[in-house]
Amino acid sequence: MSAKSGAKVTRSASADWLLGALLGAVVGVAPLAFGSLGMVAAIPVVLLGLAVGRRGVRFGGELTGAGVGWAIALLYGGSRCAALSSSTDGCVGPDLGAYVAIAVVALATGALISAVTLARDSSRHVPTA
Repeated sequence: MSAKSGAKVTRSASADWLLGALLGAVVGVAPLAFGSLGMVAAIPVVLLGLAVGRRGVRFGGELTGAGVGWAIALLYGGSRCAALSSSTDGCVGPDLGAYVAIAVVALATGALISAVTLARDSSRHVPTA
């Protein structure tokens, strides 16, 4: 194997991870935006994303993207409510700590799966002399 073909494998893994992260971000926000319908629509998107390409890399990307998307949406909603509460007394938001913790766990798990899978794939594709 040449060094050039090893670089191509890295690009492909990066592309798979990025696609997974984008799918994960959409899937992470869909249930928050559309409720149960978003959750039901998210399931085939995840399965379709895992059906093609490097599953471990893409799954890590999906978890990372979902965690980031969910955390951003929850924190943004909480900050909007906090801003409204300071100017008027009309918005008291619920405690989102548990949901943010789940998002952080998804993000960390996705990052770990991504790192382990990418390290494993790169060690398999090391060119020999």
